[in-house]
Amino acid sequence: IVFGDWSSDVCSSDLVSVRPLSSMPGSRAVGTGEAPLVVSDGRWIYLADEISLFPRREENRDLYKCLVRLESAHTEFGTFDFDLERTLEAMGLPPVDPEAAEGSDLERFFRIFPDPGLARDLFTVFEQGRIRRILTRVYPGLARSAFPFLIAAASQAAHGENGPDLLARLYRRVALGEDPAAGSGPDSGLLDAVEARFRERITAESGVNDVGMLVHAVYPMVQRPAECHGPLKPLSPPFGRSLRPDLRFSAHLEVERLAGRI
Repeated sequence: IVFGDWSSDVCSSDLVSVRPLSSMPGSRAVGTGEAPLVVSDGRWIYLADEISLFPRREENRDLYKCLVRLESAHTEFGTFDFDLERTLEAMGLPPVDPEAAEGSDLERFFRIFPDPGLARDLFTVFEQGRIRRILTRVYPGLARSAFPFLIAAASQAAHGENGPDLLARLYRRVALGEDPAAGSGPDSGLLDAVEARFRERITAESGVNDVGMLVHAVYPMVQRPAECHGPLKPLSPPFGRSLRPDLRFSAHLEVERLAGRI
């Protein structure tokens, strides 16, 4: 199924604006891990021009709609409202010099860690877990249909992969709500400990700054195994659903430049 076959239904029924991924300016859609089927810059949700993952047209159409609703939840529930200054203040840490680094508050937050990529992956896991908890309460029908489907996709992608997969397993448990009994391994104890931290500190009432504080608390727990056994495999969420604060920041700067010309 191609983008134009269903996009008018979403545009007319949901409070979102969607465009095909090919219309995104330049190469902004390029990120890390799996090529995305969905990204957003805060003004538009961009989706793959064509999806043919399933044999039936209706299944591919439902995937399109599922991805739109999940991506729009990050805007609705404040993922990109992260406030670096307030988060550091709440943790008793010194502020980051606003002139010392460019980028969004999230990007600058990731750079305070020795391994910014690991911090980004942990934030993705915990923030999508926060969104899952909110959706389970606010839109239970969407949660019941979307997350089992995403768990199946993540499990299928994991077959045949080599190397440490701690982040992928943590993502399935925290971000997608997979039953911990579904898999076991030498790092199960660490996964249990990290998931317990998430359950203790992140609820449907938590904000995105709470996720940042959780990343800061958990980062040393996850970094130690990486130091002992080598770098962890970077996180690659199903359908390329990585968080892209850089796109939001770039779009915001573009709006400011346009406003300055008026």
